[in-house]
Amino acid sequence: MTGGVEQAKVDWDADAPRSVFFSDIYFSGDGLAETRHVFLAGNDLERRFADAERFAIAELGFGSGLNMLAVWDLWRKTKKPAGARLELLSFEKHPLSIDDLMRAHRAWPELGALSARLIDLYPAPVAGRRRLQLADDVALTLVFGDAQAALRETEAAIDAWFLDGFAPAKNPDMWTTVIFSEMARLSKSGATAATFTVAAAVRRGLQAAGFAVEKRAGFGRKRDMLAARIDAPSKVKCAAPWFHEENDLTARPDGDVAIIGGGVAGASLARALQTHGFKPTIFDPDGLAAGASGNPAGLVMPRLDLGEQPGARFFIAAYLEALATIDALERENGAGFFNRCGVLLKATDDEARHRQKKIAAVDLLPAGFLIEREDGL
Repeated sequence: MTGGVEQAKVDWDADAPRSVFFSDIYFSGDGLAETRHVFLAGNDLERRFADAERFAIAELGFGSGLNMLAVWDLWRKTKKPAGARLELLSFEKHPLSIDDLMRAHRAWPELGALSARLIDLYPAPVAGRRRLQLADDVALTLVFGDAQAALRETEAAIDAWFLDGFAPAKNPDMWTTVIFSEMARLSKSGATAATFTVAAAVRRGLQAAGFAVEKRAGFGRKRDMLAARIDAPSKVKCAAPWFHEENDLTARPDGDVAIIGGGVAGASLARALQTHGFKPTIFDPDGLAAGASGNPAGLVMPRLDLGEQPGARFFIAAYLEALATIDALERENGAGFFNRCGVLLKATDDEARHRQKKIAAVDLLPAGFLIEREDGL
């Protein structure tokens, strides 16, 4: 999943913004009201938020981001237990460009402040997953790439699902038995799901995966919608148990965590723990950045590996995460500290030049990040 993903192409001249790839609309008319009816009310979120200490929602089809903005809006307006946290997870194969995203969001001015925050954090169109800290108590993990493959690589305990891919007849890959089975695997007992479609194949697929399904009144001219619930999710042995989040973890958000060492790793860990609701304290007798991290300057550059190996995926993701973290720190502090001067990877011989040409041809990084020159990249 390294490299760029193909961004969505949107026809804005139609009655509603329409996907050129799938010949289906992103939203129409009062899209926000429809989202609130189908996905928020369909999963009974307002009532469930009121006593939730931690609530996780997964969405198949990020699209314009409307559903995520609407659920964030409901979360912040609902009285909840102290320290409650909302985790959002959304999958998108063809993300909108930042310009198309901004244009779509103009349809919902009441969500303007939330939209601005999402747009600030919106990641570059590179396959993989990025965790966006929308607010102190709300985080969105946004996954760019094929949903079926990405779900297989996911570990989670989901409370509610939004099934909002394009219609089954337009985008059948988002409504397969594999998708429904992965949903069941990732669901907590009592998890719910909601979707705009009542297609027979969708009903049967959810039922076969263990969900109880019912039709409910749809929104506007759509007579019906589906709501579902699963009380006994399938328990599949985890292929990599060290990545599995057990429900009986003794470390809970709001807990105090000690970090020994105040270098780059310690500071990064403290920031990550904070975003998950913990209270970290760094202990270092020499002070922050006094050891190996005490160099006069640090060089930030990507390691560019060809191929689909985990290492290659990791280094691209780490580089983009580093840049995003620096951007966030500069916004938070109102001052810049990162010199975006770029680096030159010189090609010292024909072998190096040949390898660099192959790297330049496979779109490892977003457009504009990497330029091929005679003496290198």
